This record gives sequence, structure tokens and C-alpha cells, in this order.
Amino acid sequence: MTTNPSVSVIMPAYNTERFIASAVRSVLAQTHGALELIVVDGASTDDTAERVRAVADERVRLVTLAANIGVSASRNVALREARASIVAFMDADDEAGRPLGYSRYPCGHDAIVRRLPLASPLAMPTVVARREARVAAGGCDPRLDPVEDYDLSNRLALRGSRFANCPQALVRYRLHGGATKSRALRRQLRLTRAVRARYWAGHMGMAARARHAAEAALLLAPPKLVWRAFVATAYRRGE
Repeated sequence: MTTNPSVSVIMPAYNTERFIASAVRSVLAQTHGALELIVVDGASTDDTAERVRAVADERVRLVTLAANIGVSASRNVALREARASIVAFMDADDEAGRPLGYSRYPCGHDAIVRRLPLASPLAMPTVVARREARVAAGGCDPRLDPVEDYDLSNRLALRGSRFANCPQALVRYRLHGGATKSRALRRQLRLTRAVRARYWAGHMGMAARARHAAEAALLLAPPKLVWRAFVATAYRRGE
């Protein structure tokens, strides 16, 4: 176990035996070595926990739960376990997916805050934040899986937190049939609209209002069309 980690990387996992080893290795291969990786296994029924235990690195900490409590609640568990003042987030199925495209985010604080009424301006697997700030804001809301990061970003912004994005692409986000975004995309759309309305009702610009209406219409579309629309709007092909 790393004695004094400067960064705690949080990784919820549930039935991710296919991908967990590569995700763990990608974290441990970072040039910043003074880290701990906290994997929270939500009572997986496959070999997820065994794949993590097989990694011979003292920086890995495995927390096993008696039940699958969801991604957000698992992140909150890891947040309480974290020993570093800086926390980072990684999904257990990310890192080495088939290159599909690139998603661009605003870099400066003002541009990030301006984008909040439109969509999430931060990619959760790339977020590095002060632990105390996330705890003070209430952590992740388990009721809002899988848009708990968008909700928390809004709460942090209202509390006066400062934001920045790196311009470089630092994470490969895996898209596959079992991923949350393909399994529960309609739920994501519904909750995204709910979070946007909670914080920005009456303050949306033209672009945000248009997107809000388009998402409402998309909820009525066939699942395959919803998925294609998500991929087409979220990712650009090529560099």
C-alpha cells in the first residue's frame, strides 16, 4: 500500500471481468506514481474481484460490497476511503476501446460554466478534483445514475468552484453493448433534462432550449436511432 498517496483514483466495478485488468493497468502505468487505486466491486457475479486481486501492485486497494449499490454510491464509498487530498475517477471498462472519434470540451473556467446549461462540460473519467470540495458539495447523488457527474458539476459551480480542462485527449472511453450509455441511454436523456431544468430553468439560452426540446423528441424515437444520435453528436471522427 502506498504510504502517502497524493492522488486517489476511484474505480467502481460491476461484472467487468473483460475490461477491468486493462483499466487497472492503465492507471498504474501513469507517470505520476504516488497514487492509490481504489476499486469498489459491487458484488460482481463474474471474476471482476479476482482479476483485481491478481494485480501484484501494493497501490491497488479492493473494496468488496455485499450488494451492487450503483456507480454513484460506489464512488461515494471510495471517496470516504480515499487517503489523498486529490481524487481522480476512472470507469472499469475504459481505456482501450475501438477508436470511434473524439469528444472536445471547453478548456477555460468561464467557457466551462457557460456550457453547463447545455450539457456536461467535463468528462467524468478525466476529472481530478479536491476531495474536500466534492465531499462538501454532497458527493454523487445515487438517484441520478448515470448523470450524477453533471449534477455534481452544477452544484460545485454554484458553490464557486473553479474548473479547467486539458486540451489533450487523455482517456479512451469504451463504447460497447454492456456500457451504461448503450444500456440506459433513455434514462440518461431523461435525467439530463431533469438536472438541466433543476439548475437552469428560466436561464437557458437559445442553444440550451433547442437541445432540451430535441432530447424530448429523441425520447420518443426507436432505441437504435437514439444510440446513433448519441454517437453522432457526442464524438467527432478523426483527430
